Amino acid sequence: MNWQKILLVCFIAYVGILGVFTVNEVFHLDLFEAEAFTPELHTWVYSLLHFLEKDPSDPALLKTDADVDRALRDLHRLLARTRYARVAAPGSLEEEIGKFLDPSALPESAETRKSRAQDFLRRGRDAARARLLEIGDWVTIPILIRKLDHDDPRMRSEVFDLLKAAAEEFCSEP
Repeated sequence: MNWQKILLVCFIAYVGILGVFTVNEVFHLDLFEAEAFTPELHTWVYSLLHFLEKDPSDPALLKTDADVDRALRDLHRLLARTRYARVAAPGSLEEEIGKFLDPSALPESAETRKSRAQDFLRRGRDAARARLLEIGDWVTIPILIRKLDHDDPRMRSEVFDLLKAAAEEFCSEP
């Protein structure tokens, strides 16, 4: 009977350890390198980086009015979801996008809508960069380091610039 209890305890320990390693890998928590942070913060970082992968000047991004609405709704949702504790209230960009997407707003020509959408997306990129640096060094920096080997050279440059800004901010604090 004793060997069965020992075997059961070993099996439970094995399943527990396997579960911890799986959760660590799935959510990129880096449990064994630094503090554990919520998966939500990691999701925010990946969402913001995914947004930065899109080029606002790409004509394929805003072909139709539906594309414009979808891109701006996605940006609006992203900014609303990634509002960190230090950014409690919606910013002016979020409010402007909300007004722009309001169905009761005055209709604009397709070219004007695309032009304004590109401006919102450019400003959204700046907001995404700022949010990435606000989330926290121990969450953002390891993910940014992983993204340095991204396929797109423009994205590698973007990540490098973010890392540089994070390092400058980190070094400037007492």
